Amino acid sequence: MWVIAWAKNVDLFSDKKELTISFNSVAGLTPGDLVAVNGVKKGIVESITLDGNTVLVKTTLDEDVDIRSDAAFSIMMLDLMGGKKIEISPGSSHQQIDYSIVQSGLFSGDISTAMATLSGMEQNIKNIIEELSITLSAVNNILVDDKFASDVKNTFSELNSLSKRTSQLIDENRVGIKSLIDSSKILVTTTNEFLQNNSNALTRTIDQTSTLVENSNRFIVKMDSLMKEIQSRENNIGKLLYDEQFYDDLRTSLENLKELTNILIEQLKNEGINVDAKINLF
Repeated sequence: MWVIAWAKNVDLFSDKKELTISFNSVAGLTPGDLVAVNGVKKGIVESITLDGNTVLVKTTLDEDVDIRSDAAFSIMMLDLMGGKKIEISPGSSHQQIDYSIVQSGLFSGDISTAMATLSGMEQNIKNIIEELSITLSAVNNILVDDKFASDVKNTFSELNSLSKRTSQLIDENRVGIKSLIDSSKILVTTTNEFLQNNSNALTRTIDQTSTLVENSNRFIVKMDSLMKEIQSRENNIGKLLYDEQFYDDLRTSLENLKELTNILIEQLKNEGINVDAKINLF
């Protein structure tokens, strides 16, 4: 470590800050590699240890480093030769970072991981290119088809003709269209003036209509109550309509009246009306 520190031009006797960062993978990061803050060298990697499925990277940072609680840590490529470094984005929180807590970092990837990813996508890319080739061939076959070209030409010709006819129709009826628009404006204006001039009358009409509806509702309620009373024989009308004795008496009276009428008619036809009355004055 002394040799590495000397090679990296690190002063071991100055005050340092220690910070441990956890990564899923360090991809070849080694002790002594650079630790940068916003691209400025501010420390080195002291040690790298496995901790289950993660890797703990212990770093030493210069005393003047100001890292906040929302800082971000990532492993990046140092150069095209494959070197690695830890890049720290110091953050902007009002609270400083707690150096005693293990921070979580991210491996941003490098050329080797990118190539591995592309290798895994090779078959998908090949399939996409083949499908694209088939699509382009189909499009080319359509474009070179004389019938398709003729249909497209006819379609555009018909669209052009339709556009001309529409324009001609508008030109020929421009006066009528203008008159229709003017009439619509006059109608709207007249309607607005009518509503403004008769707003009070309309309001009274609406109020009167509302009153009429309320009175009608009350009348309907009363009629409904009356019909219920009639059906339940709670009033005289109900008693008359549903009293069987009343109907029997009325029928008997009508029959007697009919019989009396027949007797009178018969007497009038013969000898006149005979009155058989015994009057005892004394």
